[in-house]
Amino acid sequence: MKTKFKLLLAALLPMLLLAVAGCATSREAQTTELLKQAGFKPMPAATFEKQQHLKTLKPDRISTVQSPGGQVYYVYPLHRSNLLYVGKTAEYTGYQNLLQSLQSQEQTIQAERSQRSDASWTQQSEGDSSWEDVWTAPTDE
Repeated sequence: MKTKFKLLLAALLPMLLLAVAGCATSREAQTTELLKQAGFKPMPAATFEKQQHLKTLKPDRISTVQSPGGQVYYVYPLHRSNLLYVGKTAEYTGYQNLLQSLQSQEQTIQAERSQRSDASWTQQSEGDSSWEDVWTAPTDE
């Protein structure tokens, strides 16, 4: 029994890790796609100094960086690619609008699914007498 469990665990663990990694990768891909649509520019960290600076930025987060001249930039690092997406206030505002629109669409889809689910529950409970048996069945008291 323990051997079967270990074999099953050994088979499922890599799939689980890939699934978790896939979620992170897809979230990163979605973010970078929105950044591109908003006008952010990809800038490779081609020198050692730029790579070191890239490492100081938090992953999966847009950070602000101020240039010596006072200009504020919004940056999103891709550490594995040694890449930095850079935009100014206009691009960041565009990104926020795109993100808000996407979240609104996802909420609408979720609400529609919930309504369909509620409707199917109502249809089943009204059309199938076996559902009524749940209410009249004796309890284990």
